Amino acid sequence: MRSIRGLATLLALVALVPQVAAAQMGRPFRNSWFWGVKVGEQTYSTTTDLSSASNNQLSPNVGLDWLITRNRGGLYFSFEQGFLDKPNALATVYIPVGDNLYAIDTVRLNLKNTRRVDIAGVFSPASELLATRLYFGAGISFLQVASTTYSSSVDPSMMTPSVEEAVKQARTNVGPVLLLGAQTRLPMFSVFAQGSLTSARRDFILAGSASTYFAVAAGIRYNIGTAIERDVP
Repeated sequence: MRSIRGLATLLALVALVPQVAAAQMGRPFRNSWFWGVKVGEQTYSTTTDLSSASNNQLSPNVGLDWLITRNRGGLYFSFEQGFLDKPNALATVYIPVGDNLYAIDTVRLNLKNTRRVDIAGVFSPASELLATRLYFGAGISFLQVASTTYSSSVDPSMMTPSVEEAVKQARTNVGPVLLLGAQTRLPMFSVFAQGSLTSARRDFILAGSASTYFAVAAGIRYNIGTAIERDVP
């Protein structure tokens, strides 16, 4: 009896596959709501990295995103978890000492993982007849180092409240982001690849000497339906 139930479940899933594929192919890029998963890499730099051949280092990340499209424009939301492990990094911090005055200091920190949230408006100029759609976006990006702890080499006398507050401020960056991506519709889902460019504050721990950082990602998106409410007769 159990084997019959298993066979019936398998047959139901097999029968559902063509329906799902047909539904995806029949749903256009415009006026749609996509849910996606992605993997990628992001550049970063610390003061320690400035003596290396390349200032930019790479950390991997995974994430989820939501793309809500209308005729030409739309909205983009993204959350990413980055896997960063940078022990004993030399970080530059800016300690306020008065109105618009800062004392520049350095401190050794253990940096662990990142979290990132992007919100952007997008524009897609391509024809709906094309299977591949280009899209451009601009918005705001929030990036935070998940954990910052003092290295064992740090003199305890340096851990003053002003330094701790400067480190707390330096672990987070909020700045404008530009997106460029392409999405191709397949029978079961859509695949996409995109890149982003974000400006960094001078006191951001992962900025080093750079004023920007880059990220690339690729993944799949599933069209869950229309983004327009339809009148019910």
